[in-house]
Amino acid sequence: MADEELPSGEEAPNAATEEGVKRQRQSARRRSQEQNEVIKALLSSAAGRRFYYDIVFTLCGVHDPLTAPTLNDGYTLFREGARQVGIDLQNRALQAAREQYMVLLSENLPNI
Repeated sequence: MADEELPSGEEAPNAATEEGVKRQRQSARRRSQEQNEVIKALLSSAAGRRFYYDIVFTLCGVHDPLTAPTLNDGYTLFREGARQVGIDLQNRALQAAREQYMVLLSENLPNI
């Protein structure tokens, strides 16, 4: 991402120039496409969907309460940070492979 290595001899794009802005946009678009392909591949298998579900819902606790009366503000801030990461992962999955994300939900959310 920000600390990616550039191909040998290539300079970092200069955002002060029109050409630099164009190169930065192309680079960002390429990274986004690569990330989408990784997410699609991960969500294409049942094991990958289960892994993604565990990250978003268990590790990040997207749908868990953020506070408890016995916990301090530092813990609440930490939980909110983890939750925001989970929400970002949800959004990326929805953009990259919406249908597979819906399969993930149907496979893993408890039946109500």
